[in-house]
Amino acid sequence: FVLAALTDWVDGWLARKLNAVSAIGAALDHCADKVLLTCALVTLAYGALPLDLVIAAMILLGRDIAVAGLREGLSNAGRALPVGQLGKWKTTAAMAAVAVFLGFQTVALLFASPRLVMGLDWASHILFWVAVALALLSAVGYVGTALKRS
Repeated sequence: FVLAALTDWVDGWLARKLNAVSAIGAALDHCADKVLLTCALVTLAYGALPLDLVIAAMILLGRDIAVAGLREGLSNAGRALPVGQLGKWKTTAAMAAVAVFLGFQTVALLFASPRLVMGLDWASHILFWVAVALALLSAVGYVGTALKRS
């Protein structure tokens, strides 16, 4: 997961650095983010996340589906809804949350120090709920933007 997330970030950074950004590349990058996070969140929710983080994962996935529907509806009306900065931060926080949770699971299985295990567990919870807060704030922003453009 971490390797996939890092290569996704490097791909975007290189595209911006080399001035090779395209509309299709941006759309595919956005889709790749969604596929990576969706697969990870569904898998973790099925087998590893505690109930509070399953709820966080459901909120994140539900928000992504709702915003995708909003984007599609606007697109059908000939309007675009670009990815905003809060949405990018949400994706970063969600990817970090998944990575830290996977780290927590790994060190717990390896019988690492209790402090490390507890610290990673705590950090994953914070990151998941930060991602949820950013998801909800960005969703409100997207709805506001869509209403202004109508």
